[in-house]
Amino acid sequence: MSAEPSDVQSWLAKAHSDLLSAQILIANDPAILDTACFHCQQAAEKAIYSFVLALLPDNVIPPSLQPS
Repeated sequence: MSAEPSDVQSWLAKAHSDLLSAQILIANDPAILDTACFHCQQAAEKAIYSFVLALLPDNVIPPSLQPS
């Protein structure tokens, strides 16, 4: 049995929020690229977490991957 769909959706929503933040920072004049890059990295990490949660059985999902 894999993680609840709501857990996967929660991580994807957080990833999407990070991407939106990055877009806003890049569109700023002047662009704030270092922070935008950070948010892009965070978005990628959270998207990977959601993928892992969707595939792993519940009994092997570490607490650090469970959304708060």
